[in-house]
Amino acid sequence: MEGFVDPRSDPTPSATPRPAPLAVDPERLEPLHDACREGRLYAIERWIAEGHPLQLAPSVSTRRRKTTALGIALEQGHHALTLLLLCNGYDPDLEPRGALDMALEARRPDLVELLLTWGADPHRVHLGTLFGTYDTALFERFYALGVDLTRRHALACALGYHSSNKPLFGFAKRHREDDARIQRELDMALAQQAGQGSEKGALLCLWAGADPHAQAPSLPYTEPWTGEVDEEDLDDEDGHYTAVHAACSCGHAKLLERFGPDPERDDFDVLYRYAANAEVVEILARSALPTDLTPIVQTMVESAGWRLERWDSAAALRRLLELGARWDDASAKEIGAVRRGLLRTEDYTFRSLVLTLATGDACSPDVRRELG
Repeated sequence: MEGFVDPRSDPTPSATPRPAPLAVDPERLEPLHDACREGRLYAIERWIAEGHPLQLAPSVSTRRRKTTALGIALEQGHHALTLLLLCNGYDPDLEPRGALDMALEARRPDLVELLLTWGADPHRVHLGTLFGTYDTALFERFYALGVDLTRRHALACALGYHSSNKPLFGFAKRHREDDARIQRELDMALAQQAGQGSEKGALLCLWAGADPHAQAPSLPYTEPWTGEVDEEDLDDEDGHYTAVHAACSCGHAKLLERFGPDPERDDFDVLYRYAANAEVVEILARSALPTDLTPIVQTMVESAGWRLERWDSAAALRRLLELGARWDDASAKEIGAVRRGLLRTEDYTFRSLVLTLATGDACSPDVRRELG
């Protein structure tokens, strides 16, 4: 059997004499595939020894994805067949479907290790498939091989849209201090969990070391979720987006209280502008009142008609003024913008907002006069 590498001899990758020959006709491989399905290892050995091809050349175009010898071996979890093919020059990176992904989906770390030993490129792995194993050892293995687990923000997606993968949270916790990319992914994930109102997910992110005050772009709401996103699809919310901001704008007062808004780190004027309801305003006001009420009034008036869960900016504005905020000064142009916003609201909302602004000393006489 000249040119044949016997897997019984405990070969190493350097023992492979040359790449296996490639077929240009898919039907040429059918006898090999039949033998693989039936587990006839001796027939496969003869096929290899006689110099027949093992896989299809990548230049060959096929209308549909074809069966491959390695694919059959991995689907069957056949370690001996996988080794037989690999040690005789089978190239796992020429597979139409990722060989590593197939081994990961089968929950076969031994086959993953076998593929890596015989030259499978770890950077080709689909990170969503890797994370889906819930296997800490595999996360560490690919990370040690230099695979960027934050590629296309796959880590942020996995931690931000789910809360069941505790091994992955643990991995992020261990490596965040040494890898700024992982810290950023954690901060993005926390903001996403805060926006969703997931207390469990948010607490896991905090446990792993996420910073609720750190600015991070928000993940897009994409269905069906693929687990990865390109940088240009992210939204940085004008550089103000944090987990604190997300909790404010989505009306999750309990999470906001847990995060502890901090006047030293958070822009309270921005937080008030997007405060979804009176409960959020109440929590913010314990730490600081806004310094410039004009843009806050304008934004709250413009959004007063929104029909969103937990959103009631009219009540938020009323509570803010009750807590001592005062609209003292604004230009005629700014007041005109608020006036136009009022006129666009429905009758009930219009009356509520006008009554709020006209009550007590909510506005200075000059502002009230110009507004009227």
